[in-house]
Amino acid sequence: MELAFETVGLRRLCESDSEPRKRLPGTTVDELQDRLADISAATSASDLIAGKPAFDSRPPGRISFDLEGGYQLVCVGNHPVPPLTDGVVVDFSRVRRLRVVLLTQESGNG
Repeated sequence: MELAFETVGLRRLCESDSEPRKRLPGTTVDELQDRLADISAATSASDLIAGKPAFDSRPPGRISFDLEGGYQLVCVGNHPVPPLTDGVVVDFSRVRRLRVVLLTQESGNG
């Protein structure tokens, strides 16, 4: 799948080898890199199963991954017009482009 990033800073954090290790725990970095590799290797969003993603089928289609240390990686469909089933919900089997919009630590965790 194609992968884009909401900001340059988020792209740097996700694509660099050294930058995330300065700011995140090692196990979180390893899991983040695994999830990004899974996304890149997938044919469609419905192929994503590793990391137990949570899917929200309201357009544009949101997928979130819980990472070690209480962090969460959040992606949304990155299509000009989201592929919909019956014109209502996102058809994740046709989502081939994702945009990473957030990498955050949930309050109260690790």
